[in-house]
Amino acid sequence: MTESKNIDCSFCGEPQGVDLPMIAGMDGHICPACVKLANQVVSSWSRNKVRNCLPKGLLKPTELKQRLDDYVIGQDFAKEVLAVAVYNHFKRLSCETGGEREIGATANEVEVEKSNVLMVGPTG
Repeated sequence: MTESKNIDCSFCGEPQGVDLPMIAGMDGHICPACVKLANQVVSSWSRNKVRNCLPKGLLKPTELKQRLDDYVIGQDFAKEVLAVAVYNHFKRLSCETGGEREIGATANEVEVEKSNVLMVGPTG
């Protein structure tokens, strides 16, 4: 007859039960609640890294288009679309990280949807 070994979460000490499975590691076990908490902690590290990398004085779409005018001849509609997409990209990143960074409203006030830009055509 084998003895039943009591397994507890190595982080919070919660005992394993029928409704509480444990993930086994080499030297311990972890419960789903601690996995979720660990995921939130690690995710916040990357958000803080992104927050520190955001530009402080992001240009408005009209200013971005003016900068593009210095390098790209013609293609005014494409430059306008690209300028707005770049602005919205940084605005969304700022809202996701919880900071304003002189861009606009916080995440509680506005939701910026993620979008993609595909530019197709001849180069030159």
